[in-house]
Amino acid sequence: MMHPNFIERHEAPRRHLPLLSAMTVLVVTGFAFVAADHWSGLGLVTAFRAAATGCRIKGNIGSDPADRRFFPPEHPRYAMIRIDAGHGERWFCTAAQARAAGWRPAG
Repeated sequence: MMHPNFIERHEAPRRHLPLLSAMTVLVVTGFAFVAADHWSGLGLVTAFRAAATGCRIKGNIGSDPADRRFFPPEHPRYAMIRIDAGHGERWFCTAAQARAAGWRPAG
């Protein structure tokens, strides 16, 4: 029997492939989510950014481009309003900011 000090120890090389694969999947999934959100018009990414900054007033444009109204969170139709930043719609932090930008309160 050989002495333990003379036995060669072979450690398996560390494999970083699972971590790299997981990171790749996360990045691809993130890009796919952002692209799908953009093309679907749901505006989830924009809504998340607005919520993170505390700007919750929705600036919506009607069928007439001059019809620019803002909806505060307490408005009855607030949940139905979707913001399409590509169409010129946006989020505001205050009603005063929305008015100063030329938007009027929704009726």
